[in-house]
Amino acid sequence: DGVDIRVTDLPGIYEGANEDITKGRRVLRQTYRAKVLCYVLDMSNSDMFTGGRDAAADLEMLRKETNAYTEFNEPKPWMVIGTKCDMLHRDTLFNL
Repeated sequence: DGVDIRVTDLPGIYEGANEDITKGRRVLRQTYRAKVLCYVLDMSNSDMFTGGRDAAADLEMLRKETNAYTEFNEPKPWMVIGTKCDMLHRDTLFNL
């Protein structure tokens, strides 16, 4: 209905990416034009019962890197999308 949406995937943001001028900063540079930041987290590895990755820690690291790259990212609206939730054990889903 006349709404123009552009989506950019920023692959492989890692801890320290905002200081890496060869790869990390090149990827983070794309956030400058974004009006909304959407963090997509792989939930299939985020299982607190088996010692998997901590999705909250992953989100915190991503927010830290995008905000450290430029102060313009801090006030932007943001959201989180969890993918592969169907791979989780049913008991884990109740604790998300």
